[in-house]
Amino acid sequence: MSRTRVLIVVRAFPELSESYIATEADELAKTCDVQLLTFEPSYYPFRSPHPVFLLTAENEREVLERVREFSPEVVHGHFFTDIERIAQVAAFCDVGFTVRSHSSDVLCPPPETLRRLAAFANQERCLGVIAFPFNRPILEANGVRGDKIVDGVPVVSVDRFHDSSPTGEAV
Repeated sequence: MSRTRVLIVVRAFPELSESYIATEADELAKTCDVQLLTFEPSYYPFRSPHPVFLLTAENEREVLERVREFSPEVVHGHFFTDIERIAQVAAFCDVGFTVRSHSSDVLCPPPETLRRLAAFANQERCLGVIAFPFNRPILEANGVRGDKIVDGVPVVSVDRFHDSSPTGEAV
């Protein structure tokens, strides 16, 4: 049985502060082939077990050829504020896409920005916006169709952070 090929599109990775994305990539990799496409260099990188390609103006042709060779069956991205870029990559690959929103990317942008981005969420190619349940009313009020929103909670790798070593007096 073949494994689904998932291209994860994120702003910067592997970034130490992006353990949320790393956890999701690790979980997907249990049943899917995963590669990541980023648009900014990582400032505090860590070693990722997944192939990561940084797309720049200088290497655009080479990286897009690698994406084409990988031939993803779906594009998955992070941050609602990056949905336009995620949609462009999905269109290049001629596949559908999903986007996982976070908190600040829905709570902080002005309404006119959210309304502009809603057009990408409402495209036929968009398979869903995974959002915290408390963000659903904000997204809907700014034009995202309710059938495009999938309520979801954060993913956390307890093993990544659990420390059973002795603690100091202040802890």
